[in-house]
Amino acid sequence: MLSRSFFSLVVLTLLLSAFTAPARADVCSNPTLSGVSPTGGASLDLFESGALPLRFRVNINADNKACTVGLAISGRSFQQGGNAVPFILKGISGSPSFTDDVGAPSIVTVPSDGQVDLQAILNGPVFAPTGEYTAPLQLQLFSNGTAVGSPYTYNLPLSVKARAQVNIAGSSGSFGGSGTVDKVDFGDLQTGESRTVYVQLLSNADVDVSFSSLNGLKLQHIDQTRQQTPISYTAVLSGSSLPLTSPGASYKVRRSADTSLSGSSLPLTLTVGTVQNNLSGTYQDIITIDVDTQ
Repeated sequence: MLSRSFFSLVVLTLLLSAFTAPARADVCSNPTLSGVSPTGGASLDLFESGALPLRFRVNINADNKACTVGLAISGRSFQQGGNAVPFILKGISGSPSFTDDVGAPSIVTVPSDGQVDLQAILNGPVFAPTGEYTAPLQLQLFSNGTAVGSPYTYNLPLSVKARAQVNIAGSSGSFGGSGTVDKVDFGDLQTGESRTVYVQLLSNADVDVSFSSLNGLKLQHIDQTRQQTPISYTAVLSGSSLPLTSPGASYKVRRSADTSLSGSSLPLTLTVGTVQNNLSGTYQDIITIDVDTQ
């Protein structure tokens, strides 16, 4: 009897997968802090919206290789006399964040060129009197949790521009909170009739507010061919008469800087003089208000 043996050949395919873990930078050995410098955005405009990052660069000598280091920074406000502008500190990408404690380091990665870029973020909207500010920073390096060297002191600069805005509102209140009016309508003109609007100012510096009347405080008929006698009126700002009787001539009022984003609100009362034997129609004048910082 013929006997046969059968066998099956099973081929097993072994799939080998190799995973490469992300490279981790070594801890910097004997790092030194060689300097700090602003890299842009060192000025603040009162009317720019949102938070404003002010960037600066920390130069760390780590033997020209990428590594990690602990960095602690204290100081969280730009200062000028009794004025202060608070901020928070973060890396350019948003991390890490830094606590206001020179003894509490955050871990940062130092690139091979040793340049670590950070940003001071203002918590806007911010009101600050005009002038030159500095934020006294203290920086301390750490290696494996141990402070390396002495704290490094740097005054981060901030220039706050002198800015001012003016708005005419129908009621008193915070700057811009009551909307804007560009026309005072007396309806049917009556002798002695008054209307009050509010000149709203917002300025972080002393300002000159200039007033002028196109017709010299006279309401002229819009149809100049009718040769109508104009109707005089008065303008009183915060209880003081504005001498605007010379057409187009400017009269200036000096105002001190405001102290907050609420600004200031000055009542401007307009009172119609004698209305007598005037033909029907529309009478008007134009009052121009400008503001300039000092």
